[in-house]
Amino acid sequence: MKKKIFLRLLFILCISLCLVLASCGENDDDEGKKGSGGKSDKTEDTGNFNFQLSEDGSFYTVIGLKDTFKEEIKIPNEYKGKPVLEIGSGAFGNCSKIKRVIIGEGITHIRDHAFVDCTSLESISIPNGVVLIGNNAFQNCTSLPEIILPNSIQEIEMHAFYNCDSITSITLPQGLKAITHSMLRECDGLKEITIPSGVRVIGETAFQHCRSLERVVFSSELEVIESSAFDGCVSLKGLSLPNGLLRIEGHAFENCDSIETVSIPTSVERVGAWAFWECDSLKKIYLNDMAQTQDWDLEWNYGNVDIYLPEY
Repeated sequence: MKKKIFLRLLFILCISLCLVLASCGENDDDEGKKGSGGKSDKTEDTGNFNFQLSEDGSFYTVIGLKDTFKEEIKIPNEYKGKPVLEIGSGAFGNCSKIKRVIIGEGITHIRDHAFVDCTSLESISIPNGVVLIGNNAFQNCTSLPEIILPNSIQEIEMHAFYNCDSITSITLPQGLKAITHSMLRECDGLKEITIPSGVRVIGETAFQHCRSLERVVFSSELEVIESSAFDGCVSLKGLSLPNGLLRIEGHAFENCDSIETVSIPTSVERVGAWAFWECDSLKKIYLNDMAQTQDWDLEWNYGNVDIYLPEY
């Protein structure tokens, strides 16, 4: 009799314990759904993409690709009734099989490293409405031959197209204010570039080692060419610097072996050291007045290229 009572009590105890554990599980799930501080850090997936909801719950960001062997992707502009506004940092980085990308209308930001090392990428459609291309966004996209950027883009950050060495043509947006550090560095296939009219600064090493670059049409608003901006552009010739230019920093045109003559506008207040160093074909530098060189670096003409002044 005692044994039966003991077994019944043991059974009841086990049932009670199971109910308590189940209740705790439900409470944990509720807490998990609430999250911390109202921020949604849950990754959701649909089709071939992973999405992340913004902190305020108003939009989604594409943060990854499920099938990295896809050759063509179409990034949607809506998910679960809410807009997709951003391509997140590193979202498609190292997706070496992708050849074609179509970005949905409505996306506004392409974040840092979004397509870095997509070495097979041959075509990308960027819609009007995109305002920002982040750091290194397309770095090492070595199969991309051409890119047209919509005029809605206001900023392209550093290294955005670094080492896209198959690009032969790129159309820059008219709203751009600066060519940033190493933005098109080592784009060996690029032969010609027109700097948009609103650009005031060409950043350090912006076009460094663009070895096929033959012609640059400078912005009429350009004020500064930073150091080494065109270093190693061995095919560059017919250099025509704009009136209004204020500074040419050190090494700006170093190793530009095809430049034969340079006319420096009267507006230029400073030329940095070795600005035209090792320009093997450079024989003449034209100035309007030697007085304008008084604030220039003492080694601006390192190599002692002949200087020509106007005859009055």
